[in-house]
Amino acid sequence: MEDLDPKRCTPEFEQGILFDLEWLGLDWDGPILRQSEQFLRYREILGDLRERGLTYGCSCTRRDIRMVSAPHPGEDLRYPGTCRDLGLGVGPEEQIHGQRLKVESCQVRIEDRVQRPLETNIAQESGDFLLWSRSDLPSYQLAVTLDDHYQGVTEVVRGRDLLSSTARQDRLRQHLGYPPISSVHFGMVLDGQGKRLAKRSGGSSIAGFREAGGQAAELVRWVAAVAGLADEGPEPVDYLGSYDLPPKEDWWPSEASPGPFPPL
Repeated sequence: MEDLDPKRCTPEFEQGILFDLEWLGLDWDGPILRQSEQFLRYREILGDLRERGLTYGCSCTRRDIRMVSAPHPGEDLRYPGTCRDLGLGVGPEEQIHGQRLKVESCQVRIEDRVQRPLETNIAQESGDFLLWSRSDLPSYQLAVTLDDHYQGVTEVVRGRDLLSSTARQDRLRQHLGYPPISSVHFGMVLDGQGKRLAKRSGGSSIAGFREAGGQAAELVRWVAAVAGLADEGPEPVDYLGSYDLPPKEDWWPSEASPGPFPPL
């Protein structure tokens, strides 16, 4: 359970996620691992990386980085290395700084089971990336990498928007001596306006679909059709209104979106 942000990750959201999974017929093995309960383990491994000289302290804010990097729309925010040689956060009396992984320039190749192979240079794309924030929280990249290894995960399924994150995690995994993980990256599901589904924008949700009278089997059929696992789309139902699936050539793994989510 990715609950690193204490302000946004409430027990109500967690219960909603678990209920949605059960409703769709999905279950899980063993107790739920919550990232908010793993900080001691995260700190120990971060400390090992730091002792090996692979990290450094950083006092930069996102605003600082954005002012220097000036990314184009859709580009990742690249860290320019401002604090790399300043020696911040090396003593017990120092104020809390973020911690970044030192990234050397080299090509990283991701062999995805769906997408075309991706070659990326992390140093040029994102620069030294964050492992621990200035607000004393582990980063997404650190937490998921350690969790996957801790839980024995061998296959990861994500959205295509996280391909670049997978490259960073692969690099961190190499530093830690962890075995590689097989990955699958699917196209994003968008709403009727072409935007990704999000709670903050009131996007369609599994809970909304269920409350409108939708059945789990109908949603699973729709997903299978969009993913190219079925030749025909779901049967239209009155409470969903009419909608059309995009042409098959526009489904993943092309650059087009597989959406929109069935409108309510």
